Amino acid sequence: MVDRSQGTAPVTAPREMTRDEVREAFTAHVRSAIRQWATCELRAIDIPPGVDPTLWRVEGVAHTILAAIDGSVGNLPGFVLAPRVRPEDVEFWRSKGRNWWPDGRSDPDAFDIGGGLRYATNTRAPHPAG
Repeated sequence: MVDRSQGTAPVTAPREMTRDEVREAFTAHVRSAIRQWATCELRAIDIPPGVDPTLWRVEGVAHTILAAIDGSVGNLPGFVLAPRVRPEDVEFWRSKGRNWWPDGRSDPDAFDIGGGLRYATNTRAPHPAG
């Protein structure tokens, strides 16, 4: 049995989150969005005429995830979203006479496509809580 008479457990000093903690916070947000959009009550007034309710929910999940990447969610920062390309991919596309993806690892900020993604997809769904 733990003696709690001396108060709560020791508190550690604030620190930068680990990669695993960042991953967990982001994926927890995604799991929450999935559950929220799967179970929210959609009123007829919420869905434009002719739009399938399933499509409405899927667009809502996508919008919520993209808003998180953009940094428009209160408890998450924005995230860098840049391509990661293997050298053999570049050679494959070059051999086909096609353009290839830049490797964003060399300069992630230069190739970051985050910011405004939730608007670029033209999703129509509002947040289910609002």
